[in-house]
Amino acid sequence: MNVPATAFAAAKGMFVTDANGIIISVNQMFTSITGYAPEEVIGKTPGILNSGRHNKDFYVSMWDSVNRLGFWEGGIWNRRKNGEVYAEVLSITAALDQNGKVRNYVATLADIPMANEAADQINP
Repeated sequence: MNVPATAFAAAKGMFVTDANGIIISVNQMFTSITGYAPEEVIGKTPGILNSGRHNKDFYVSMWDSVNRLGFWEGGIWNRRKNGEVYAEVLSITAALDQNGKVRNYVATLADIPMANEAADQINP
């Protein structure tokens, strides 16, 4: 997938996966937020960021939304490369081909300051 360079130089972290959920590209802000260099995550799934704080039902619901509506956005707990668990706002959008089949998933993420009120809004 050719992502315009200006779109990928965003103030939010971004990553793109193929239709199977394998990371094919990340931007510099992704590396700044997560601590992972591109070569450490390309070829892997976003599960590398899993904090362990969400149960299977959370992810089933999230992917049900992506598959039915074409997108999902919400708060999520993830884990940086250094092991720190952090809160982020995550948005996942399904990019479809001309036949309506998923070609890629595009995700944007933004770190939420770890203030108590922000952390309390995310389901454990």
